[in-house]
Amino acid sequence: MYTWVLSLSGEIGTKQRATYQLFQKLVFQGLFSRLKSCGLDCSFEEKNHRFLLSSPQDLTPLLCSQFGVAKLARLFRTTLDGHEATACPWDEVLPLRPFTYTVYVEGIYQRGLWTKALNIKRQLLSFLRLKAQEHLSFWDNHPPYHLDIRLILPSPEECWLLINPMRGPSGLPIGAGGKVLCLFSGGPDSLLAAYLLGRRGQEVELIFFDDQEPYRQEAVRQGARKLAYFFPHQEIVLWQVPYAEALRYLAQRAPKRDLCFLCKGLMFVLATDLARQNCSQALASGEILGEQASQTISALPFYKSPLPILRPVITFNKDEIFAKLKEIGLEKEAHRGLPPCSFVPKHPRTKPKITPERAQSLIDQAKRLCPLPQKMVLSWGRRCLWK
Repeated sequence: MYTWVLSLSGEIGTKQRATYQLFQKLVFQGLFSRLKSCGLDCSFEEKNHRFLLSSPQDLTPLLCSQFGVAKLARLFRTTLDGHEATACPWDEVLPLRPFTYTVYVEGIYQRGLWTKALNIKRQLLSFLRLKAQEHLSFWDNHPPYHLDIRLILPSPEECWLLINPMRGPSGLPIGAGGKVLCLFSGGPDSLLAAYLLGRRGQEVELIFFDDQEPYRQEAVRQGARKLAYFFPHQEIVLWQVPYAEALRYLAQRAPKRDLCFLCKGLMFVLATDLARQNCSQALASGEILGEQASQTISALPFYKSPLPILRPVITFNKDEIFAKLKEIGLEKEAHRGLPPCSFVPKHPRTKPKITPERAQSLIDQAKRLCPLPQKMVLSWGRRCLWK
C-alpha cells in the first residue's frame, strides 16, 4: 500500500474560508475523476491540515500533474514509545542502490515534541549511516541515489517520514475560473498555452482550423489527447473547422504579403462566434511576441474580438517553451513535426498595410465559405468521442 501526503498551492490557502473549501473540493473532484478514468482508486483522509491518499498502485505521476497541488511526498508512519520509535518501516524507505541522505525535522510547534523529534532523528541517522555503508558494496557506476527525508510528529504518539518531497503544478483547480476557447495548431506554443490556462483554473476547449495539409489533422488530435491527461475525466473538447476553401479564397483575393494577418484575423472571428455559442468567456492563443511576422507588436492589434484575448506564452522564448513541456512530460509532442503552411508568403509584412475596410470585407466573404465546426471529445489513451 502506497501513501502520499499532499499540500495545496499557497494561493488556495490564502483564500477566504468558503472559497478555500470550494477550491479544495474542486481539486479532489478533478483528481478522483482522473483516477476513475484510469481505472484506479484510492482512499482519502484529512489529518492535521494535511491530505493523505492511500492506494495499492503508485499514483505519483498522476498526483504530480494535478492542478492545485503544490507539494507531495511518499509517507511512512511509525509509532512512538516515549522518545523511541517502534514498529519502524525504515527498511522500506531504503533504495537497493548506494545512497546518500539528508534528514530534516519540520512542523514541530510544541516545545515538548522538539526534543522527542531530535532523539528520533538521531536514531534514524544512525540507522541510515549503517545501511549506507552496507550498500556501498552494490557498485553500479552511477551517481548514488539521494534520500531527502522530512521528519514530522503530527502527534506525541506518531512519527511521519516524508520521502523525497516533489513539486506539483500548483495553480488553481479546473472549474475555479471561467471557460476559454483556445486556438490550437498542435504545435508546442498552443500546447503550452492550453496547459497554462488549465493551471489557472480555466475550463479549456480547443479550436483547430483544418487546412487539409497531410498529417496535420492527426498530429493535432494526438497533441490534444496528450493534453487531455491533465484535465478532469482526462477528456478535452476539440472543435475542428474546415478551413481550406476560405484560405484559398483569401490567397486569391488578398494582398499577398498581408495574407497571414487576414488568415489569423478570420480565425479570431470564427472563434469568437463559436465562443459565444458555447458560453466561453475568452479566447486564447499561443502567440510568442516577435517569433513570426504575424506576431509582432505592430501586428497584434489587427486581431480583434469583443471577448478578451489571452496570450499565456507571449513573453516566452522557444527554449523556455520546450523546457516547460519537457518538465510536464510533453517533450515528444513538443518536437512533433508539423507540415508547414503552403500559403505563407515568401516575404510577409510585420505590420499590416491593408485598410481596415478592405480587410473586413475579405474576412466577411471568406467567413461564408467555412462550414460549421465539428465537435470531438478527445480522451487520453482512448478513442475520441464524436458529438
